[in-house]
Amino acid sequence: MYSHIYHLTVNTTHVRIAPRTEVHPQVIEMFKKWTYTSKIEEFSSGFELALQCHRDDANECAELHVSSNSEKIVAKVFLAWSQKGDSFLWPRIVAGYREYCSGQVLRKPESVPWLAAVLLPASASLKPYQLELLGGLEPCWAWAVLETLA
Repeated sequence: MYSHIYHLTVNTTHVRIAPRTEVHPQVIEMFKKWTYTSKIEEFSSGFELALQCHRDDANECAELHVSSNSEKIVAKVFLAWSQKGDSFLWPRIVAGYREYCSGQVLRKPESVPWLAAVLLPASASLKPYQLELLGGLEPCWAWAVLETLA
């Protein structure tokens, strides 16, 4: 399978390599319930996230919408695991979210699999620890999706 994911934060245009070893197997098992369905989960002291997974196996990609307690979408996470998914998702990300990258050049990750996370304006209402939690959630969800493909 895969040993790493390229993790792009669209807002900053920062790309990092997220190795599979960063995420414990039990965490991936927990996240597998969000690879095809929607779920509301309370993560800590009243902070709820609604996770809506839109998996497109025909185009070999997936999209996760994350809403906070206010029910506004605070982030979108895109995952491509093949060249087909890359070709389908990347133009949509560039066209739809270029305005969120602070005028910087948005570069596509080197290869698949990659995930691209976009913080939307509603994320401004989140506390720093909630943003940190969200940043950790992204690769956990992505690895869960990738491991359900096998």
